[in-house]
Amino acid sequence: MSRLIRRAHHLTGTAPFDLCRIADIGDAPVNPLDMDATLQSIQAFFEDIRDAGARALVAGGDHTVTLPILRAIARDGPIALLQIDAHSDTQDRMLGQRYANGTPIRRAIEEGLVDPRRTVQIGIRGTLFAADELDWARQQGVTIINIDELYALGQEEVIDGVLTTLFVGGHVLIEGVPGLGKTLLVRTLSRAVALDFSRIQFTPDLMPADITGTTIVVESS
Repeated sequence: MSRLIRRAHHLTGTAPFDLCRIADIGDAPVNPLDMDATLQSIQAFFEDIRDAGARALVAGGDHTVTLPILRAIARDGPIALLQIDAHSDTQDRMLGQRYANGTPIRRAIEEGLVDPRRTVQIGIRGTLFAADELDWARQQGVTIINIDELYALGQEEVIDGVLTTLFVGGHVLIEGVPGLGKTLLVRTLSRAVALDFSRIQFTPDLMPADITGTTIVVESS
């Protein structure tokens, strides 16, 4: 039946099989009785994929598998992470265990695999084990947009915020004459996507010559 699946996306017209060579290479090996061995075997599996110059699209599996996959693909330094999920997975331990389905993103941040300031979690919802369960992630700089904020802000605004966070690491340069509300704009945006806010102001004649930027807010004509 899989050969009968329609090959092009109905909105974009994109046909993945016309753009890429795609192969199903099967399941990553696991040891159901040994967590450490499972983490190592999954990492080795995805290191082989990376070394072959391919990119992996992973389906299924306990959330714990995220950690060894990140270990395999983030060898050159921390990467940005977009996580669409009900849970943050940034707990320190679950039932006393450091490696479990609720801890992989915390371990990844601790190990330097993921840049928390370029990590966005969307759709977080449901009850928490404790009221401060998400505090650690936010303190590291993770942007958490819960399901209620997603509905309130709307998809387009959330997408804009996500792209800003992923690509610029939370830094914004806005040029303009006084009185345009630039500080208020950035402060409001930072609160909307749960980012910290700090303000540094330069006057044109005092701006260091080695700092470059671009105008991202302009007056409409």
